[in-house]
Amino acid sequence: MPLRNLLTIFLASVISLACYVKADRNRYASALAQAMNMIDAHYLDEVSYRQLYENAMRGMAEGLDQYSAYISPTEKERFLEGLEQEFGGIGILVEMDRETERLMVMSPLVDTPAYRAGIKAGDVILKVDDQDTTGMKLEDAVKLMRGKPGALVRLTVRHLGEDEPVEVEITRDIIPIESVLGDRRGKDGTWDFVLDENPRITYVRLITFGEHTVEELMETLKDREVDALVLDLRDNAGGLLTAAVDVCDLFIENGVIVSTRERGGKMHRAPATAKSETIIDCDVPMVVLTNRFSASASEIVAACLQDHDRAKIIGQRTWGKGTVQNIIEME
Repeated sequence: MPLRNLLTIFLASVISLACYVKADRNRYASALAQAMNMIDAHYLDEVSYRQLYENAMRGMAEGLDQYSAYISPTEKERFLEGLEQEFGGIGILVEMDRETERLMVMSPLVDTPAYRAGIKAGDVILKVDDQDTTGMKLEDAVKLMRGKPGALVRLTVRHLGEDEPVEVEITRDIIPIESVLGDRRGKDGTWDFVLDENPRITYVRLITFGEHTVEELMETLKDREVDALVLDLRDNAGGLLTAAVDVCDLFIENGVIVSTRERGGKMHRAPATAKSETIIDCDVPMVVLTNRFSASASEIVAACLQDHDRAKIIGQRTWGKGTVQNIIEME
């Protein structure tokens, strides 16, 4: 068969395949549009197309795994507030427990209204005001707890290890998020980063991995005489991957910090920056504290420092996330 005929057949096959794929996609898009029209025409109450669209997007994302989600423009702003280390609310990090369908506190932010009200990691929030949180969308629960500074919110809480729930009234406030904390606050409100029991040991607690975490940590440790370091990642639910990588980079001289694999098997490796010295001497003993609420970026840091023999891990088995989420903006 002439080469020209072979090329013609090949091109025709490619065009046919492309048309088939496009038609297959259009078939699902058409069915989705038909479903929206049917709901609009026959549902008992009026429903906006915007609401139907939002519901469809959430369903597609949440059906993938327990961490993927659709974030609306309003929710995106609130999501980024946490990473930018300031938001309005009561000051807790929460997660929806898939098994119990209950809203669980991952960590109260120190010196916030929730912290002062006695909310602790592992507590279950049964109600926000009068709304039951069972099966509630995480973003809906967060919306209920956030609000204008000075406004009250009433939580029905079952504290970890207790059977009977209690009602807690909390006054909302602007929540600046310090991501690097010490052992205790001084009278001037600043953190003391040495253990009261043993001043030779430097104690640093990271409660999130935000945009300013690395700067805060560098400011804390630079020019400090450190004989031993405790890095506390308990109740740290994670944050920015880049922040986790940069934190690891402060403590190791070389090697791979973390590897991620995308669809198709392509690997991405984040190496340590070549440097002559780390922020503290590599001979300084280092311990990382974890518990079952240490998740995501916390697990990356703990695993990296352990794999490079830079730190000993002490505590409980961590959350076990093992995946990285990216924010992909739609046009």
